[in-house]
Amino acid sequence: DLLLDMGRVQVDIPNARSETALQLACRKGDVNIVRRLLQADADPDRRDANGLSPFLSAVFTGAKEETLELLVSAQANVSMQDDRGVGALHFASLRGDTYLQRWLLQHKAEIDSQTEHRTTPLMIASKRGLADTVSLFLDNRANTALTDEAGCTAL
Repeated sequence: DLLLDMGRVQVDIPNARSETALQLACRKGDVNIVRRLLQADADPDRRDANGLSPFLSAVFTGAKEETLELLVSAQANVSMQDDRGVGALHFASLRGDTYLQRWLLQHKAEIDSQTEHRTTPLMIASKRGLADTVSLFLDNRANTALTDEAGCTAL
């Protein structure tokens, strides 16, 4: 803390996998460290070697809402996608987490984002038989006409 308080630490120096301290704290779900690093101006959108931002890492590992709120308050991009085009709504759909999906949509996550294979969150929910999620996405005007690389739609 003393070094952070004195501004003597560069908080965004990455490790060998291009992960910063903020990314690791988000992955572990340590809200206090996330808060402290953000206060020290850690970059909430800095990507690791796989293109994951701290926000995506937090979503992927099921971090608490408080962690996500801290990142959003620090201007984290909730629609950022990793190197494969996978975004927060894709992760939430894979996990079947309707609460998180609602939270992301309330924070303006891109509902029709597509992966490198042009898969949308709606397609994932549909393929997994997640009726509540499909309804949520349709209620939020997800585009049902989008096709994946095989030419299939979510319906």
